[in-house]
Amino acid sequence: MCYSEVLNQINILKPNLQPKAIVMDFEQAFIKSFKELYSDVTVATCSDILYPWIGRLTSGGRRRAPTFPIKIWNMFDAVMQGSPRTNNAVDGWHRAFNSALGANHVTV
Repeated sequence: MCYSEVLNQINILKPNLQPKAIVMDFEQAFIKSFKELYSDVTVATCSDILYPWIGRLTSGGRRRAPTFPIKIWNMFDAVMQGSPRTNNAVDGWHRAFNSALGANHVTV
């Protein structure tokens, strides 16, 4: 199942859902799908996985442009809005859900 399908199912369950902001990892396909469905949402990304996405230095000592724009991995706006800076609550939910299922990565 792709991200668009999952988001469409969420939209069916919660048709009036209008999120103002979301914190997610650096998954381009999910960011794109989310912004297509909720165009006015502010997307912030988790800062703890930043390094792999800032690009490596080239042989000339220059850095390539990052995979994702800096604006979406800056937490300043989230802090000013009182939003969480981490996804710890989501990680906790997943841990509890996996515990209830008795398994990780259950196939459908």
